[in-house]
Amino acid sequence: MNLRRRKKMYSGKKRQTTRKGLIMTDETRQIGFIPMSKNGRRHDKRLLDKVDIIRHIPPEVTIWADTGTSFAPIKKRSIFKFNSA
Repeated sequence: MNLRRRKKMYSGKKRQTTRKGLIMTDETRQIGFIPMSKNGRRHDKRLLDKVDIIRHIPPEVTIWADTGTSFAPIKKRSIFKFNSA
């Protein structure tokens, strides 16, 4: 792997090259959606914005997200600001 590709995949937090991905499941832990994995350097929130799946989930459905230390429900969907392209 060349140096440029390795730099893109390097995670300073993990101190190694990594890949990162999102997985969406229902309450029975059945997988509903898996987008493509990306370089480990990318932040989870940035990945979620790029996939842009939140706007397709009805407001009455509770979304649980990894907050870094535990999983918690997302109460305000306004925290997800989408860029209109």
